[in-house]
Amino acid sequence: MRIVSFIDKHPALSIFLVSIFAAKSVISILTPLSADFMLLGPISSSQGIAWVLGTGNPAVLWILVMMGIHNVWLLLPIDHTSLTLMMGLWYFTPSFSSFLLVFMYKLPLIVIDFVSAFLLYRIAISLGVDYRGATAATVLWLANPYVTLTSEMWGGYDIVAQFFVLASILLLMKNRTITAALALAIGVGFKLYPLILLPAFLLFLLKQRRQAFRRFLGATAFSILLMTSAVFFVVGGGSHLRALARYFLDQSGFFTLSAFETYLPAYVALGLTVAATTFYLLLSYRLRASSKEFLVDSVFGQLLILFALSYWHPQYLVWILPFVTLDYVLHRPRPLYPILLIGSAFSYVLIRFGYYFSSYQTTVFFVPNYDNQLQAISNMIYALFESNWNGPEVVLLRGLFLGICVLYVVKQFQRTSL
Repeated sequence: MRIVSFIDKHPALSIFLVSIFAAKSVISILTPLSADFMLLGPISSSQGIAWVLGTGNPAVLWILVMMGIHNVWLLLPIDHTSLTLMMGLWYFTPSFSSFLLVFMYKLPLIVIDFVSAFLLYRIAISLGVDYRGATAATVLWLANPYVTLTSEMWGGYDIVAQFFVLASILLLMKNRTITAALALAIGVGFKLYPLILLPAFLLFLLKQRRQAFRRFLGATAFSILLMTSAVFFVVGGGSHLRALARYFLDQSGFFTLSAFETYLPAYVALGLTVAATTFYLLLSYRLRASSKEFLVDSVFGQLLILFALSYWHPQYLVWILPFVTLDYVLHRPRPLYPILLIGSAFSYVLIRFGYYFSSYQTTVFFVPNYDNQLQAISNMIYALFESNWNGPEVVLLRGLFLGICVLYVVKQFQRTSL
């Protein structure tokens, strides 16, 4: 009944939502060949749970979700060809069964994408944005091609952790401190990234009331301990500890390689990032009034500095895109700012990480090379990476991205002084 009422009141928006869901679904089916998707889905499912737990993969929670989906697929009255025959690195056998499995694997990402859009709508309303502006946030998020690229096409699950960050922010805005802490902890269980944002959350609560600060800090610590213990129990003692250690070692590049990696030693880049983030948060705490907008801006600003000064994987950009969207509907900056931010980031990763988008000359943006034309485009993307991945174009694009990030931060403080 509510759905019918919604369609009657918002026919244009309803058509858009159905169309974008259909488009994302088709795109997800046509793009099965990414390393992340294959390793977390088909390969892990074909090896079995004992193999997954034995590797101590820090993505174990998401892998278990994927394996559950595979088990549901096995119950369907269709052909169940061996996974290793259907798909792997780097091959895919087209069939109804294989396409259906790919869609089922990626369906949770599509659903989370849409629920994230709803959370952005609710956050925008909580920030005082009118219905039209909040709806614009929903449309801009769902229509953002970079979100579709990294989630529905690539099969990356960063959007899952980002969903729990948005949920935590909305719950804090509603003064539901304990539930917000739990949401943040669940996000950490899927990916450690939300833990980076804890200082922004704590400063917001400290600015509001110290009792809420203590409750959130205690609840977050307890919830993260609970999540870690649960994963520790599922994966099994030492393998989980080794996985966490390996995760930090593997992800250390995020903190030790900077936009200036050609010129600065790793420890200087790390120190610069930490110092700039600390200075930003303390200055915001000193100058900004306590408000819901302070929370959103603090998280956004912290991420801007982190991305400006640190090395990042292309999928990580999903972390910052919800806040680019909220900033646009809340403050209406020139459209050129978000376009340049996303455009420079995409151009940078297309060259710097071209081997991902060609899957080592076997795909075009994860679409298998079914014919010679696709193969030629795949070769071109890989050649672009091979000849320019550390060239002046990459430095220029990275510098442009850095400049836009800094400009966004400056705009925050300009609004404070007005």
